[in-house]
Amino acid sequence: MIRFSGNTKAGKDIFKRTETIGIIASAPETDTATASIALANYYRSAKGYNTALAIVGEDRGFADMLSHAECVDMEPPGYDDGVLRYYVLKSMTDLEKMKYRGLDRIVIDLGGDHGVYTSEELMMTDRIYAMISTTPWRRIYAREFLFSTIINEEKLRQRFRNMTYSVSGSAGSDHDLGREFGIGIRSIRDLHICDPYRLTKENLKNLNLLLE
Repeated sequence: MIRFSGNTKAGKDIFKRTETIGIIASAPETDTATASIALANYYRSAKGYNTALAIVGEDRGFADMLSHAECVDMEPPGYDDGVLRYYVLKSMTDLEKMKYRGLDRIVIDLGGDHGVYTSEELMMTDRIYAMISTTPWRRIYAREFLFSTIINEEKLRQRFRNMTYSVSGSAGSDHDLGREFGIGIRSIRDLHICDPYRLTKENLKNLNLLLE
């Protein structure tokens, strides 16, 4: 869990040009790592933005990647594979240090929600893309996630209002759950990405849905 610490107004002005985008999922099988890498690659390769990817929490894959390469920075630890630069976030201070590097975009892989995030942590991003499943056998995860994020937090409700995406489930289930929570749930059924470094035309089309 990241511990949030507020910034001064002067600090906010310094970081004004950097936009942060978080990806989080309610369904255990949703691969936020691949989606985050793909989005970061999209920003860098297709849009030409100076982009880095930040990982929150423990991820064995990223930990292994970092262990086999020389870090590009000591604070926070980073890894550059020639396509993207990756960082592991252990505190809000790490994110602030990343912003000092003059990045245009920082994509944050928030991983799967397990009820450990605070509202302040979710508000650290300028945008939050929430991937949920409204299928009957995954609906409980989606409802618990939405309860824990937007029920009593108007600012989060505004952020999730048009940025909650259903990766599986029927249109009727999407509509019913969205009406229950007062948000629009958009279908993005074909987000499956085989290789986030080699994005297909279909991948680009679906990633564009996130940017509308």
